[in-house]
Amino acid sequence: MENRQIKLSMLSKEHNDIAAVIGVDAFLKLCEHYGGSNLYIPKRESVIRYVRDTEIKKEFDGGNYKKLARKYSLSESYVRKIVANSDARYLVHKQTDIFDFL
Repeated sequence: MENRQIKLSMLSKEHNDIAAVIGVDAFLKLCEHYGGSNLYIPKRESVIRYVRDTEIKKEFDGGNYKKLARKYSLSESYVRKIVANSDARYLVHKQTDIFDFL
C-alpha cells in the first residue's frame, strides 16, 4: 500500500494521536527511521531550556553573569550554575567519551 493511500482514520488510536499532530506523511517517515525501536520525546520545556542554556554558554564572556541573568530572566546564581554546567539536569545532554573514564 502506498503512503498516499493511508489516511488518518485508518490508523490505530495510538498511532492516530501522533499522526494527527505531525501529519500522516511525517508519521510514516518516523516509522521508516525509528520503526521497531523505543523513542523518547522530551517535554517541550526541556528542549527550550537546553537551547536557552546553550545560548547562555555561548554568550558568556567570563564575567557577564548579571547581564545574562537580566536578558534571560534568571537569577545570577542560576546563570553561574548553567555556565559551570554543575546542575545535574544538564549532565543528561553531555555525551560520555572515553576520556571521562581516565
